[in-house]
Amino acid sequence: MSTDQSHPFQNRLLRALSGDDLGMISPYLHNVDLQLRQPLENAHEEIESVYFLETWLGSIVAGKQSGSAIEVGVFGRDGMSGTALILGDTESPFDCFMHVSGSAFRISSDDLRTMLP
Repeated sequence: MSTDQSHPFQNRLLRALSGDDLGMISPYLHNVDLQLRQPLENAHEEIESVYFLETWLGSIVAGKQSGSAIEVGVFGRDGMSGTALILGDTESPFDCFMHVSGSAFRISSDDLRTMLP
């Protein structure tokens, strides 16, 4: 992982990319501010965008038909939303939202899929 302090990203996944991969994805990344409880993806709906968090936390929540829910994961600048896309799916079984307001780099799912092997 790069320790270069001038690196443009705080997200550890983006920082770990090779120069070639970073050059390929960078034009498609858009810096966005995210609010408390802002949805990043909804369970059983197509994932439209993937977020590489720069600050604070996102929550991954499993819901039941009865309306109850339980947090099954959190991620911050060490991860991303939309991991189901990397595994070849178009939707997630979980809701994902901002647990604490922060910022992220967003890329459309379509753009990210074109870069996957």
